[in-house]
Amino acid sequence: MQQKNVNYTLDFVIPSGQDGATGPQGVQGEMGPTGPASLETLLYTDFFDSSKEGYLDIFKNTILPNNATVFTPKTNQIEINEPGNYEFIVSGSMEGLTANEVLSIWYDSHQ
Repeated sequence: MQQKNVNYTLDFVIPSGQDGATGPQGVQGEMGPTGPASLETLLYTDFFDSSKEGYLDIFKNTILPNNATVFTPKTNQIEINEPGNYEFIVSGSMEGLTANEVLSIWYDSHQ
């Protein structure tokens, strides 16, 4: 009796052996594309609490990286030392506000 085109299923397990030695380091590939930009400098300030109208005095500040010269915090202002585009985020708690209250970030291009 002859059989042709017969399918057989083999069911067995080959045990894994120990890992071999690590091979040599390969050559370095080409440089890829530049990734997205990140913030170059960050200034974080805490202000003293106040219940009066006017400027808020800076309590403490943190500049990252700490050797950056983009910002110079002063008593109640932040001096920007380099031209560019800047993002300002203001957060805090303000109590007793009535309609039409204004929070100002003042910019003087003539200093």
